[in-house]
Amino acid sequence: MRIISLYILLNISSICWSQSLSYDILFNGHDIGELISTSTRNGNMLDILVTSKVTAKIVITIEVEYIMKSKFIDNELYYSSVTTYLNENQRSSTTVLKKDGYYLVTSGDESWNFNGKIMYSEAMMCFSEPKNHSSIFSEYVGLNKPLSKIDMNKYRLLNPLNNNYADNIYSNGILQKSTVHYTLATFIIQKKNP
Repeated sequence: MRIISLYILLNISSICWSQSLSYDILFNGHDIGELISTSTRNGNMLDILVTSKVTAKIVITIEVEYIMKSKFIDNELYYSSVTTYLNENQRSSTTVLKKDGYYLVTSGDESWNFNGKIMYSEAMMCFSEPKNHSSIFSEYVGLNKPLSKIDMNKYRLLNPLNNNYADNIYSNGILQKSTVHYTLATFIIQKKNP
């Protein structure tokens, strides 16, 4: 009976697992927030939850929150939602839903089709180095972003809508640091030490 119980436990643990990674968000060397990414596999389903919260004080305190949920079935994106909040008020929302041969992307009042299979997306970037990819689907903007390898374990992801980019550094397949370059500011997302 013990052998059967051990066998069942080993099979269940190989089918179901979860991993969580935590990152500090820095601006000008100051900690302004946190990003947490959790990946859970259950059989042929992979669920990824990415949350971030940033608080900045200029004249008033501004709080920005970002929540991304992505579900993959049989290693293909099935559904995702990204919602952003500014001072606890919803600012934007984008959903991606797999249909028959395409994805329906809805952002605010606009909808469009995205053709092709999505096997790798921005949601996966914390957990899986994007080797052998020349573009990555963005659940946030609903399109592919060009990706280039700029050094060993270092990749640049470009947003073609505004030319903002992020330089991502990996170690052992896990994102260690992302330097995000916006027009007026640069943020660093740095993996917390365990």
